[in-house]
Amino acid sequence: RVLLRSRALQLKSDLDLKFYQQVKLVNYIRREIHMCRCHFCQEKFHFKAELVTHMEETKHITLLPDRHAWDQPQYYFPTYENDTLLCTLTESDGELIAEIGRA
Repeated sequence: RVLLRSRALQLKSDLDLKFYQQVKLVNYIRREIHMCRCHFCQEKFHFKAELVTHMEETKHITLLPDRHAWDQPQYYFPTYENDTLLCTLTESDGELIAEIGRA
């Protein structure tokens, strides 16, 4: 969880993702982990502990999946209800200004 939070905070600065792109990426990774599947190579495991071991040993835990995998409309919806991790995501200043301009 700590790793996901720190990665979520890096999304905006490292990848220059807009708010809803951040949401989709986080939801995609959450879903893959929930299904015991590596978000990077798609290998499936029976237990989360096996998945974590795989991701650590292969360094997949530090890699992000291809954009075409996660940039899909279905990932607008959270894997977990009331996901507090999604609350840590922020909009860029430009997005906020554009949103205020539309109001």
